[in-house]
Amino acid sequence: MTSNSDMRIPEHESDDDSDDESIPYLQARPKLLAKISSRIDTTSPRASYEERQDVPFLYEVLDTRAFHKRVRRLVDRWVKDEANIERASSTVRRSPRAKGASVVSGFSVFRLKAMADQRLWDTKRDGLGTTQDQPETIVFIALETLTPDNGFFMKLDEGQDVCLDSKDSVQFPSTGGGRGVYIALKI
Repeated sequence: MTSNSDMRIPEHESDDDSDDESIPYLQARPKLLAKISSRIDTTSPRASYEERQDVPFLYEVLDTRAFHKRVRRLVDRWVKDEANIERASSTVRRSPRAKGASVVSGFSVFRLKAMADQRLWDTKRDGLGTTQDQPETIVFIALETLTPDNGFFMKLDEGQDVCLDSKDSVQFPSTGGGRGVYIALKI
């Protein structure tokens, strides 16, 4: 797999650069991830996370206004790949409640937070989805290798993704630091 440094895109490239929609997701993924990763190091958390430093959030949602189109492009391409939707549906044993881009109920770029009290973040207790009204399928796409050493619950290589039921019980370690893309799906 290509390392982050090998995948960097020059800073002068605009957010409006064309993206050939005919290229399959898996082939386009390295370039899409590199475009997001190239901006993430200098991105601050959204104000709501900055203002509530005392709350032990699992992760910080980053303020991606400067590169929102890049993140949206990755999410759209992920959803457009039928194999991804089929895999997500199979994982949670539910059918999508919407079609196409409408299946996305939310997405963000995240940085896992270290927890001072060294407790495990339990998704059964603390929640993982964007809503408690309907079950969702959560997709994590690694912007770098995620492991328990940087706050993720399993090893996930850069560019790989994992689908989870928002009602699943998963324990994230307290280490923090890992970065990725979070997608909540109406599945």
